[in-house]
Amino acid sequence: MTKNNFLIIFALALLVVIISFILDFRAKKYYSVHSVKVMQLETEAKELNSLKRMFQKGKIKSVVGYLKSLKPPSKDYKRGGVWILEFSNLDQNALRLFMRKILNSSLKLKNFRVMREKDAASLHLEINI
Repeated sequence: MTKNNFLIIFALALLVVIISFILDFRAKKYYSVHSVKVMQLETEAKELNSLKRMFQKGKIKSVVGYLKSLKPPSKDYKRGGVWILEFSNLDQNALRLFMRKILNSSLKLKNFRVMREKDAASLHLEINI
């Protein structure tokens, strides 16, 4: 290897090292500036994923199954994209349980009606599927 070849290789190696240090410095600066935005996007993505899981059809079926386990519905049928449930002869405690579960769930209600009678109440639900 001649002296000229050695100097050329040494100069190229030095140039590569200098360029890598410059790129490393820029990458650290870029990361420190944009890491906050990346963290915000990550938390937003996690929240959207949790909302997506909350509104899955399986969740709707599990909530409706729980409502049916509280008291069997007097009417239960599906019409189009709507699931219709009617519960009748509900006492005050059962009505409170139904109301709490429905209001705390992620059901997409199309229609929600409570009809009070003297000693009992009836509940009519129309749930979008």
